[in-house]
Amino acid sequence: MWTRGVAAVALALLPTGMAYFGAALITYTGFYYDISVRDGIGFFSLAQGIGVGYLSSAVFDVAVTVLHAEILTIGFALPAVLVVAATVWRRPRLTGVVAGALIVLATANAGANLVALFSDLSVCPPSGDHESACYRGAGATPFVLYAPAYALAARLLPARRHDGEQQAGASASTV
Repeated sequence: MWTRGVAAVALALLPTGMAYFGAALITYTGFYYDISVRDGIGFFSLAQGIGVGYLSSAVFDVAVTVLHAEILTIGFALPAVLVVAATVWRRPRLTGVVAGALIVLATANAGANLVALFSDLSVCPPSGDHESACYRGAGATPFVLYAPAYALAARLLPARRHDGEQQAGASASTV
């Protein structure tokens, strides 16, 4: 019963671990010397890939703000914290919300990686005021394995809810 919860937490924690490991590996090899966790989930890359940067600088500023939220989400392992909360509290509504949020993250990551196959914009924003975002690597496509990790974590969460309902039904029937 707890193994599914632990597996869901591990899967939700995997993107954060990969981001930190990648940053350490790049720093260790000397490719970059001042890199930190700057990996996003995929919302910014998806927006760039479909050309949001061409709309206006204000829209691009919103996209960069979303990128910063993505970096904080990965850096502080917020999906894993949500999975722990859903696993511990076992409330069907909370479990459903967390599973839905994980599916949104998985879909954004899969979409960003799909768009990156066909668009150069997912690597660098259009030239203009925001060329530094390209220099920092902020527009880089997120790692492709984030989507399966979040999707599998979401898949395990509803199973926890059903396990709890089955146990409640089994204890009620034995009374």
